[in-house]
Amino acid sequence: FWDPRRGRYVTYLRYGPPNTRLISMTESEDFVNWSPKITLLRPEAMDQPWQTELYQMEAMPYGDYYFGFITTYHGETIQPIPEENQSWADKSDVQLTYSRDGRVWYRVGKNGALSTDELAADRDWKAFSRQSTFLPWGEHGKDWDWGALYVLQAPMVYNDEIRIYYVGRTNRHHSKYHDDADTKSGIGLATLRRDGFVSVDAKDKGSLTTKALLFIGDQIEVNADADGGSILVEALDADGNVIEGFSAQDCEPLTSDSVRHVVQWNGNSDCHLIQARTIKLRFRLNKAKLYSFTPRIRHKHYV
Repeated sequence: FWDPRRGRYVTYLRYGPPNTRLISMTESEDFVNWSPKITLLRPEAMDQPWQTELYQMEAMPYGDYYFGFITTYHGETIQPIPEENQSWADKSDVQLTYSRDGRVWYRVGKNGALSTDELAADRDWKAFSRQSTFLPWGEHGKDWDWGALYVLQAPMVYNDEIRIYYVGRTNRHHSKYHDDADTKSGIGLATLRRDGFVSVDAKDKGSLTTKALLFIGDQIEVNADADGGSILVEALDADGNVIEGFSAQDCEPLTSDSVRHVVQWNGNSDCHLIQARTIKLRFRLNKAKLYSFTPRIRHKHYV
């Protein structure tokens, strides 16, 4: 795809030579002359119990990030598959990655991205790897996508929904060796809310305080699911002190599920008093999920 931030074409592809499955990239300014391929992602400790290889990755520019959807291929074999391995061997699902610059990528598990030190730690990697699945295959032998899933084009954003079209099929990779009869394939659709890749969840009460940020905006929009719970927002100065008029007590609770909550303090959503200041935001959650927040400029006036 053309990447306007880099001013060049970028492609993410499976690394050669044949039957080597790693994720690499190359780029070009003219679509004719391409840079040497560099390896971006290779199997880690979490992949070993499942004999996982990284088949291919579709990349999606999204805001200031890139998201990657990796077809992860588990347990390649042409041998008879033991009953205990039937649910995963010779199948592929899709896992999620992200990057800030398109070159350094982080694979995402159940509890977020892992550091190098965490990847070197001892843990139940088999369980962790299964929890890292973003798009899972269907029920074995029953659903139309029980054998393999591939995201073969970048997802698209339509209104407030992220649409992920994927290919699925009813057979394993080496189907003829496993007697996978009546092979069928099709195109499926998986959806997320806008900014719905990850959320900060509070099963009971909890809080999240942002790092210091220069707030350019006069209104705060919050993407959150607070249905059955609540979210309160307060603004802090650079030293962590609550700014008068912007405390949790002044905030009108968010109590519904919306990608466009507008935060109000004392019945007013106007934030010009904290505009162009270094502030922190503290979100007080109660049985709620926070996906994102966005400063908005609703009124044009001198700052």
